[in-house]
Amino acid sequence: MILYIELWNPRQKWLDMTIEERESYMETVEPVMQETMSWGLEMAGWTVTKGKGEHEAGYQYMAIWKIPEESIVHKVEEAVAKTGWHEYFEQINSWGTLSGPDEVIGDMMGL
Repeated sequence: MILYIELWNPRQKWLDMTIEERESYMETVEPVMQETMSWGLEMAGWTVTKGKGEHEAGYQYMAIWKIPEESIVHKVEEAVAKTGWHEYFEQINSWGTLSGPDEVIGDMMGL
């Protein structure tokens, strides 16, 4: 199982759109989201971020997913790109095999 995190901010192009234009665009994204969910994605949650601390990532929005396998990660990223999402939002992603503290700390110790 893959843990997949997306962080994004709106670009000026999004901010310049009317509500109607935003709604119209999101209507084109919805079927793609539905298709990706059919690939076995599990939505852990979406949020408007609240952190303002010293180590804040600086992104306004976040989504966390569980994805069954690595090959689907690449499929999802391609599907998102095809919607034109990155024209409207600056986004970074991070992902890896879901594990526990012992595995991660063990990796850190082995550096």
